[in-house]
Amino acid sequence: MAEQRLPKPTTRVRLPSPAPFLRWALALVLLSAASFACAQANPRLASVSIEIWPEFDRPAALVIVRGAIAEGVKLPAQLSLRLPASSGGPAAVAYSASADGNLLNLRYEHAPSGAYTIVKFEAPERFFHVEFYDPMTTGDPSRTFRYAWAGDFAADRATVVVQEPASAQGLVTDPELKELSSGAAGLNYRMGDIGSLASGKAVPITIKYTKSDARSSVDIKGIRTAQAAAPASPAVQPSSASDAGHLPMWALPMAALVTLAATGVLLLVIAPWFLVSSLRMFLKSKNTLVPIKPATSLQTTGIYRISRNPMYTGLAIVYLGISCLLGNWWHFILFPLLLFILYAYVIVPEEKYLTRRFGQSYLDYRLKVRRWL
Repeated sequence: MAEQRLPKPTTRVRLPSPAPFLRWALALVLLSAASFACAQANPRLASVSIEIWPEFDRPAALVIVRGAIAEGVKLPAQLSLRLPASSGGPAAVAYSASADGNLLNLRYEHAPSGAYTIVKFEAPERFFHVEFYDPMTTGDPSRTFRYAWAGDFAADRATVVVQEPASAQGLVTDPELKELSSGAAGLNYRMGDIGSLASGKAVPITIKYTKSDARSSVDIKGIRTAQAAAPASPAVQPSSASDAGHLPMWALPMAALVTLAATGVLLLVIAPWFLVSSLRMFLKSKNTLVPIKPATSLQTTGIYRISRNPMYTGLAIVYLGISCLLGNWWHFILFPLLLFILYAYVIVPEEKYLTRRFGQSYLDYRLKVRRWL
């Protein structure tokens, strides 16, 4: 009778799946995107008017953004507007209870962000008004000014208004503005309706003209600021020194924003140490970097003497660093949720696997080293 050979017993090792590191990275990306969207969302506008007054009262272009928040939007509304970084921030932020009502100054915060200065404020009524000055070159008689609406709001209707500088000749605009009107101070205006705007849609505006007189329109005409307003566009006086730059009650003081940004930079400097050190340990020990493959050795030296999960710790520090630089609260509000997802669906399965794989050695290691720091 032939000898029956039985198959050799095999030991199946259950590995965490899907890859924990990939799950953590995906969670980081998704929650970052969600928090960014929550922080940056602006309400829809019923209308927005972009007015540009080149060389109005100084060698710069005064840009006025007047918006009407759409009906049905809950007030007060949190608004965020990107201005050119060259502007240095707004000259005035105001609101009104009606389209032609008196303008009242609003407190605001503004902080640099790359090519922009981001202005944030809370609008208690539907109508808001933001002014800023953008420098322009006035040394040559042939002058050009360019401004690009960054697309921070979706608007059902958008208009562009350009004030012709006093003594300017041959003024042309792109887009072309065909409607003409005159203000009380004898200044002319070009106007045009550019239709509805989608959120994120940039609108570049270019103004070209010739002007040999270096004086501003106010100096040439000998007028007061309030006289130069276009019809249905009352000027708002810039905030006083006691109001300008003040933050809403919900905002951090500027000194705190600077401190927060410095903290973010520091965290982003520290984070690579955790990430690079842990990767070097894996390569040095010839352990696998592929999470779905079994571990060949237990890492307990180097960076692993400080944290049992230096990779995840490093990525968490990166998230916090970016959150500090962006300076909005949603990233911080969602951070505990991110840590919970990481703990429940990544770290706990990994710890169970490592306990089965390395037994008492891993249990002793857990008693000596913290999970995070």
